[in-house]
This record gives sequence, structure tokens and C-alpha cells, in this order.
Amino acid sequence: MSTLSTSEWLARARQHQQGLESRLQDLHVRREQHDGEQQRLAQRLAVAQEELLAALLPQLDRDSVENVVARTGFLPLRQENPIAAREAERERLQARFAQIEADPGYRDRVELRDPELGTLTRALAEQEHHRAPLAAFLERASHPRLPRLLESGYGTPAYDVAWWRISYYQDWEAGDEILEKLEKTDGFPDFGAFREQYLTMAEAVQSFDAEIAPLRAEIDAGVALEQEHETVLLSLASLDERHLAQARRRLAEHLQGLPAEALAGPLGGAPELLGKRWGGLREQLAALAALCQNQIDATSTDVRNELDKLQRHIAKYQRPKNRGLRIDAAETDRRFLDRSESWRKRLQRHDRGFSSVSRFESYERGSLAGDLLWWDVFTDGRVDGSFMPAVASFHQSHPEYRYAPVGRDDGDAAVAQAGMDGSGDALGTDVS
Repeated sequence: MSTLSTSEWLARARQHQQGLESRLQDLHVRREQHDGEQQRLAQRLAVAQEELLAALLPQLDRDSVENVVARTGFLPLRQENPIAAREAERERLQARFAQIEADPGYRDRVELRDPELGTLTRALAEQEHHRAPLAAFLERASHPRLPRLLESGYGTPAYDVAWWRISYYQDWEAGDEILEKLEKTDGFPDFGAFREQYLTMAEAVQSFDAEIAPLRAEIDAGVALEQEHETVLLSLASLDERHLAQARRRLAEHLQGLPAEALAGPLGGAPELLGKRWGGLREQLAALAALCQNQIDATSTDVRNELDKLQRHIAKYQRPKNRGLRIDAAETDRRFLDRSESWRKRLQRHDRGFSSVSRFESYERGSLAGDLLWWDVFTDGRVDGSFMPAVASFHQSHPEYRYAPVGRDDGDAAVAQAGMDGSGDALGTDVS
């Protein structure tokens, strides 16, 4: 029996590891390609849906609502009565608009709040002008211990802290620091004089604040009225558009829950063409997701599992105790079998399906009736899609179905059907 040393086996293993890592990287690139394409199609689907909704419900009036209910069967749109909701909001907004315009706070806004001539703004400016120097003095005199000094009566005969207490010296130090700060600007002979001035100014500031607070409140209330006036105006201007958009969103939720064939008969005319585009894009996204899940993600999982298993064996045979082992060469050949050709075929078939689906734009060739497989429309019947549950389910429920290729003669159609049946190797599904 032919055997390999551990060093020979490890050399083979690392070579096989490089091959698996390379394949995994290739699959990662393809996965990113899928993600980008699905994002592009999702954006196109959003546009197609908006166009379909606009065609089905061009405006919000009784005839349009009844027409879309008849076409889509979406009875809640009639029951919710979006027209009545819109008119109720219009009435409410118009009533509030009239209230605001009659309110003196809005009506007399220039007289009250003009930056230069308004009675409120001038009164506020005057009060703030007189308050400012007093507040500046209080700010200059601020000190962490000042409240304690004022409360204890420091600088007056009422101060009774004994000289041997630590707090006595802390008060003394704080009082000196305050007077030193004010020496250049105010200059007080002692803390008692400062205390008297401070309390007088603090009382004056409180008095000014009592005058200023209602002025500011009245100004703020008036500004709020002006802002609400603007908001109500904008709401009235956008009223029809907002309620139409809401009705279309509700309709979209209904359509998204329907199979495309549910719209086949009722749509008709231009909406039917838009419906085909919308339905086709939905099927494209589903087909790409199935391609990715079945052929890219599943394969990536298999490769990762194989790579993890290989790395565990490499770690095992790298241990010192296993250096003298002899490993069966035939078993090693089976483990490290070159599957490059199988991979190439599988990914080639994936790429054909991906290319056909992602490039498709001829939605008029599709059908909303449910009697035509969109996968065949995307690929013109040339790529086997039986790996997808939706395709397999369709064939099971339509055993007599045969796709009629567009633009090809019967011979070409026979070749395509042979591939779909699995008799043509080039189109068969390889699950290796």
C-alpha cells in the first residue's frame, strides 16, 4: 500500500487549501455581484410600482377610487374613505388657519414683535438693558462659598461662628477672595458693604426677571403662532398630494400581497403593460435570490465546511506526535480530488442564468395570467431553472406546459426543451 509522510500530506493539503480559498474568493465576488444587481433591480421595481400606482389611481376622487377597487379588488380603499378623511383634514386646517389669523398675537405681530418698533420687543430690550449691569456684577462676585457667607451673616454682627472652627477660616478666606476679585472694578471697604450691595442688586435682578418672563412668554407665544400659521399653510398646500400618496401606499401594500396573475384580467390597457413590468421585476428579484441562495450561498457553505474540516486535519498532522505517521496515498487522492472542471461547469451555468435574468428588459413578452413561466421569458427557455422551488412548483402544477420561444424556429425550440428536460448535458443541473 502506497503511503505519504506527514510532510508530503501537509504539502498536498496546503495546495488543496489554496484552491479552496481561491474558489471561496471567487464565490465572494459573485455574491457581491448578486447584491449589486439585486439593489439595482429593487430600485427599478420601486419606480415601476410608483408608475403602476399612478396609472391605477391618478387622483383621489370617487370615480378613481371606484375604478381602482374594481380593478384590484382592494375593498378597504372604499371602506376607509380617503376622500372623506382628506376633506375632514381640510376643514380642520381651514378652521385653525382662521383662528390663528384672528388671534391678536398673530394679527398684531408687526406692532408687537417688530425687531425695532414692536412694543413687546422694545419693552423687553429696555428691561434687559437695565438688568445687564446688575447681572454682570452678580457674575463677577460669584464664588462657590458665597451662598454660605450670605446665609451665615458673614460681615455682619449676626455672624457667630467661633474663631477656632475650621469653617471660620474658610469663610474668612472666601470673603477675602471675593473682595480681591472686585477691588479693581467695584472696590468695597469690607465684606459688609459688599453684602449690602450684592443683596440689593440680586433683589433688583429678581424684579427685572419678573418683568422679563411674561414679555418673553408673550413673544414666544406669538412666534409659535407665526410658525403654526406657516405649517398650516404648507399642510393645506400639500393636502391633496399627501392623501393621494397615503391611498397609493395602502394600495401598494395590497398589490405586494397578490400574485401577479390576480391582476391579469382587471388591469387592461396601459396599466397592464405597467403591471407586466412590475410583475416581471418582482420575478427577476426572486429569481436572482434563488440563484444566489442555491448556487452561490450553498456552494460557499460547502466550501467553507470543507475548508474548516481540512484546517482541522492540517492542525492535527502538524502536531509533533504525528510527524512519524504514514498516510494512505489512495485516501489522500480521494480527499484532494480536483473538482475544478465540475466547478467550472456549475458556475458557467450559474453565470448564464444570472446574465439572462439581470439583463432582461422586454417585459411586454411576459404575462400576468399565470400561464407563462417568467424564468423561461428571462432566459428564452435556454437555461434550466428546475433548482428553484417556484419553477419546480410551476411545472408540477402545469404538466402540459411547453414554453414557446420568441424569435426561434421549432428546431431551436426543441434543443432548448431538451435542455430543460435534462437530456442536453450543457443545460442539465450539476449538483456536484
